[in-house]
Amino acid sequence: MIKTNMEDQNIKAGTLFLQNNDLVMKDIITKVGICQLTPSTTYFKNIIRSIISQQLSVKAAGTIIKRFNDLVGEINPENILKFTKSDFREVGISGQKASYILDISNRIADKSFSFDNIIELQDEELIEKITSLKGVGNWTAQMFLIFSLNRLNILPLDDVGFQRAVCKYYKIEKADFPKKILKISKKWGNYKTLAVWYLWEALDIL
Repeated sequence: MIKTNMEDQNIKAGTLFLQNNDLVMKDIITKVGICQLTPSTTYFKNIIRSIISQQLSVKAAGTIIKRFNDLVGEINPENILKFTKSDFREVGISGQKASYILDISNRIADKSFSFDNIIELQDEELIEKITSLKGVGNWTAQMFLIFSLNRLNILPLDDVGFQRAVCKYYKIEKADFPKKILKISKKWGNYKTLAVWYLWEALDIL
């Protein structure tokens, strides 16, 4: 999905806000460059990929997602429900994650859950709705809000990559993370997602 002019303006405004309010973030933004967040409307596919990726490295998740894609083809409920938990385990997906994937697919197929009008919900309402799905916890819901909907004020405190980046660039100890990051994040205003994105990128390129 292509960003709208309004979304581009919001990201530009947020980036400028971060640069003006946080010297550490200003340095990171200068080195990383323009934020590449783009919304994605393939909601079902995004949730399934997030479940597969839970507690895995980016590389391991990518490998398993490729095997899953090769097995299923187009990721939609109808195709997924042609397979069993055992089939998914053969491509590297745990039995528990396979159960979640099948349960979510069934809920979409029988219309007991729908992504219709989801963009009209506020952040907390969205998290409550998404976490009603089996296997979708707070982290997965936050990733959905960030990468699918580009909600700009999400702070995923449980994300390991975010924790590592904060400790590295703000020179804090892991034990002090929750308390200190909440204080630091006040500098980010309502653009916490952008700060998180830049910190993730900073781990890879700086």
